[in-house]
Amino acid sequence: MGLDRVRAARAAGTRAKLTRARSTAASKLKAVDGNRLKPCSGRPSGLYGVLESEGKTEIPAKTEGLKSPAWGVLAVFAAVAVPGVFIRGRFADQWDEATYHYPTILKFASTLPHPDLTRYQSGTGPLFHLIMAMLVRAGFGLLSLRLINLGLSATTLILVMLYLKRHAACASGASVCIVTLVFALCPYLLGPSIRLATDNLALGCAVAILYLLDDTRPASAGVFLLAVVLAVIAVLTRQLYLWLVPLLLAYAACNAAWNGIRKAIAIAASLTPCLAIAPLFIAWHGLIPPDFAERTSLNNRLFNEKALILVVCISGLYALVFAPQLTMVLRPLNRRARLMLLGVVGLSLICLPILKAKAGDYIVPTEGGWLRALAERTPAFLGVWSLFWVLFPIGWVVICAIGYHVLQTRTGYWLLAGFALWLAFNLLQGRAMAKYYEPFEIIVLGRFAVEASPSNPWSTAPALCMAAAFVVIDIARFWLSAPWAVPGLSQLAPG
Repeated sequence: MGLDRVRAARAAGTRAKLTRARSTAASKLKAVDGNRLKPCSGRPSGLYGVLESEGKTEIPAKTEGLKSPAWGVLAVFAAVAVPGVFIRGRFADQWDEATYHYPTILKFASTLPHPDLTRYQSGTGPLFHLIMAMLVRAGFGLLSLRLINLGLSATTLILVMLYLKRHAACASGASVCIVTLVFALCPYLLGPSIRLATDNLALGCAVAILYLLDDTRPASAGVFLLAVVLAVIAVLTRQLYLWLVPLLLAYAACNAAWNGIRKAIAIAASLTPCLAIAPLFIAWHGLIPPDFAERTSLNNRLFNEKALILVVCISGLYALVFAPQLTMVLRPLNRRARLMLLGVVGLSLICLPILKAKAGDYIVPTEGGWLRALAERTPAFLGVWSLFWVLFPIGWVVICAIGYHVLQTRTGYWLLAGFALWLAFNLLQGRAMAKYYEPFEIIVLGRFAVEASPSNPWSTAPALCMAAAFVVIDIARFWLSAPWAVPGLSQLAPG
């Protein structure tokens, strides 16, 4: 009997151990399952998974890499751009290269290491020309310089794609590629890619800065220093990119992860672009080389009304292009916000005829771009083209909706601040040139469009149609120099 009791006790102990082991294993599996990544819901943090049990954010591995569709975008860009490098075309970017940029590069190359930076044949900063001049001295020819510039533009394109991908919903990888494709095929991005121009180098630096700062995590001191260096490059390439300085100042002052000493150092570092361009400011007696200062003057105006209308109309145009995605992301849910947007429509319609930007006020072909050329074919009402009557209120609605969305979601503050500063600086120059506006506006609207999870394949149809239209325009403009694709070029005069 005693032996049977001992055996029974041992068996009971074994069963208890097995039960405890099973419960422990089950609890571990439950814990692992409890920490699984939630599926993305199309919000700004859509690329990140949220740990259900702890509420933490985990960045999946390799979310920043380029996949095959992204390489397809680069392939399409190269297929349209590379032939344009070698074709002798007749378009505005060819004129700018032959009249301004290439002569400046050759002049700097002939006078290195002591180039005259006080007077030269360009209204932009000298950095791009100095870099190309050093390459000329090293034996590079015009075609080689164009290919190097094309490489810089491709780098800008990759940065845009990575920036959009960071803020995209998990399911919207195709949307990122399509938005980037529209950006890549935009004539005002492609033209400066295949001819020597300062546009894309400065734009690439600005996109890189937004990529570094527009994130849920505060930037480290090293990352911020890199942003400052990129700002110096952008400002010395195109002076209008001084809008990056107040952006960096605001970021340095608002970074909660830094103590007072680090903030003070970062604020001082933010002024480096101003110090870099200060000698040129003194030599030129302003921000523009003397030979070009008059051409960019506001002529006693408070701001450039034509530029404001054009910027807002371009926003309205791309709001239609990305309408299915933007509607899902920006549509306000409460009645008060919807009434506010209706008020914006009414106010914009009142202000449009008041602004001094009537039909015929734009200098052809340098001002207004292809959107102005298209608007000219629509009837005018109260002195304003009908197309602008449609796009102007839509543009203001989408801009205000972006602002409301940023305030509600508490994401995208730095992009919104950058857009406001970019707009303010562009309104303070005398010309309304679409090539200065359109690429950046595609990035801004695309940044919010990719937050949406595509509801159906047709949601990207308008953007695909725009990309297809751009292919036709690009081939006609840069390969064939078709008159309809380069309207008014015969009227182009220096300046």
